[in-house]
Amino acid sequence: MQAVQGLDATVQLSDLTNGKGPAPAGNMLLLTTLGSRQGDELAAEITGPDAARARDALQAWADGGFGDA
Repeated sequence: MQAVQGLDATVQLSDLTNGKGPAPAGNMLLLTTLGSRQGDELAAEITGPDAARARDALQAWADGGFGDA
């Protein structure tokens, strides 16, 4: 996911609704293995020096509809 690329942070996403994950947020192919659908609840584990910036970028991505128009 472009939102966190270039940041010194590790971001793992899990789908709490279907129990799948975690998957690295920087790998779109692996993110698709979560099988997340609209309305699913996701959890993020974010570590590293840029964790706060990554959290903010991830929140902005979610607030923007995950890139869907």
